[in-house]
Amino acid sequence: MKKNLIALAVAAAVLVPGVAFAADSATSSKVFLPENSQDTGPILYGFAQITGSQQFGTPGNEGLIFGAHRIRLGVKGTAVPGVTYNFQYKWDGAWMSGGSLENANKIFPGVSGESGVQDAEINFGFIPEVQLKVGKFRVPVGMERTQFGGDDLWFIQRSMNQSLGADRSAGAMFHSPDVMNTGIYYSLGIFDNHSLDGNNAFTLFGNGNPTGIANVGVPFVSKTAQTSVGGVLTQGSGRNLFAGMVGYKLNPLLNIELSGARADALNAGPGLANSITAWNVGARGGMMGLKYMGEYSHVTSY
Repeated sequence: MKKNLIALAVAAAVLVPGVAFAADSATSSKVFLPENSQDTGPILYGFAQITGSQQFGTPGNEGLIFGAHRIRLGVKGTAVPGVTYNFQYKWDGAWMSGGSLENANKIFPGVSGESGVQDAEINFGFIPEVQLKVGKFRVPVGMERTQFGGDDLWFIQRSMNQSLGADRSAGAMFHSPDVMNTGIYYSLGIFDNHSLDGNNAFTLFGNGNPTGIANVGVPFVSKTAQTSVGGVLTQGSGRNLFAGMVGYKLNPLLNIELSGARADALNAGPGLANSITAWNVGARGGMMGLKYMGEYSHVTSY
């Protein structure tokens, strides 16, 4: 059986009232303002990715399929000198996330939408080499995941190795995009062990085990007396996700990066691991209009 798929994407982005900003990927996917910008915000930004796909050569019905992969709207700016903020909401696949189609994925597996708070972060950058970010944001694992926004991807969808990394979580992270102008950058953070988004190594790894429960992504309750009060976990489990990244940008020709994360797992039954570790090494660059990027991801558990 032969299947063919042709897909095109149209993305629209908007930034207001930042007059100096154009609606392109060089600005819309960047969270915070340039250091030399006089516009402290708040700046409203967002984009929508509407796709059209044509499948042919299959035994079933064929036709043009439209989708709304990513719809985002956010606000960002500078609260006071040295302190920036970013809040972003998402309506991914919004055309299937509510109303009469809310539970359509029960009839058509894999077809569903998702909405919710994508990012809610504050960054304290008084010392450029030791900045502190708190809130909900990307866990520093993976080059494509951390360096490319949804409106700046080279292809419509992210690469398959994203399922072997991490996504977003609530926590705190020390970081610097460029240590003393050396081209070296780093991130080191601690995150909740139960609040990761998306399909990745820390939410679905181990699915299919006899208990039917994912390893990470659920609170530790039975052994730690961790309880929920008003939707907030109290008494603490002493279990967190730790992640770190270090990279070097030599010039536009080469950017190399090593990152990894580790979290304790919910050891609640046969087939479940005690801990999960994911790491990633990547390189990217470009010359004369040609771009390249390669990543290797690995996940282990015990």
